[in-house]
Amino acid sequence: MALLGWGCIVCILAAAGTIAEAVQVTVGSPVVHGILGQSVLLSISLDSTPLKSLQWSVKKEDSQKLRILKAENKTQPEIISTFLHRVELLKNGSILLRNLNFSDQGVYIVTVTNWDGREETGTITLTVSTPLSEPLISVSVSNTSHSMLLTLSCEVTEGTQPSYWWLKDGKPLPQDGRHFVSEQNSSLEVRNVTERDCVTYTCVSRNRLGSREAQRNITANDTTACLPAWALTQAQALSIAAAALCAAGLCVILYCTKKHYQEIWQWIRGVQEERGLEEINRRGIGIRRDYQLDTLEENLYNEEADAQDGVVVSVGAVLPYIYMDFLPAGICRGGTAEERVYSTIEDTAAQAEGSHTHTHTEITQ
Repeated sequence: MALLGWGCIVCILAAAGTIAEAVQVTVGSPVVHGILGQSVLLSISLDSTPLKSLQWSVKKEDSQKLRILKAENKTQPEIISTFLHRVELLKNGSILLRNLNFSDQGVYIVTVTNWDGREETGTITLTVSTPLSEPLISVSVSNTSHSMLLTLSCEVTEGTQPSYWWLKDGKPLPQDGRHFVSEQNSSLEVRNVTERDCVTYTCVSRNRLGSREAQRNITANDTTACLPAWALTQAQALSIAAAALCAAGLCVILYCTKKHYQEIWQWIRGVQEERGLEEINRRGIGIRRDYQLDTLEENLYNEEADAQDGVVVSVGAVLPYIYMDFLPAGICRGGTAEERVYSTIEDTAAQAEGSHTHTHTEITQ
């Protein structure tokens, strides 16, 4: 009987222990990645054992554990002010956290207590990130002392903690000692660039929320290494085109000159004559008078020489007015000083003729 009694007690204790250990917390995912500004579900599942209380708290970096809410004996949960209107307790014990921000990151702890006072806990690590934007690839080419260097840089303007890696023509980078990546893989250098490197490069960016990628084709617009052997560079092509235009222009000029030689020559002579007349007009009438007086003086002296030889030569009218200071006093009789200095050619000719006739008469006598 004694043995039977102890056996019953052991069975009862064992059953009690089994009932106490039946309360368990199962976490849906130990790590959850939330998106900034959106909602996230921290999911758990409980068995059917009645609970005395349920509590959610969070432990952030360099801070103590902070209680979020607590519910006892199926009553409405008590939620602290910092999470009020942002957290919702679901029937299965999970919580829905709305309007995420970066300060919500941390380790969330759920604690359940059964009626005999035993506690069970579960933890979920929450991270908050922003999705990645499409990567942007920039290309630069530089010439070193011995070779050409191609540099491709990849960057995303939005996204939390992006990581990068590169593909060349859809395949991993070759291990040939010419391809080098930066410490964070955000840039790729290709040394000793040849025509084989003129392919498509792919930049893949990834973070906790997913991945994005972009492609870039390397062509002759980026580097002359992509030009075929027979192709000309842009500078060479422009030089040849300029030379061809100059040659064509010269041929047109020569052709027109040969075809219209007489017209061009007459036009040039006309321009020269017009310029000569303009120069004469610019110098003024004084220069023309000097020239005319010189001519008249020469005619008068020739006339005197002919008169001495017995030949009378009449003076032709060259100018309407002449300068007469150089003539002998006998020729200019009477009148004022101004009249004696300037006279008309007709008067001068008449006076000269009278003087010659008088002289001839004296010689005859």
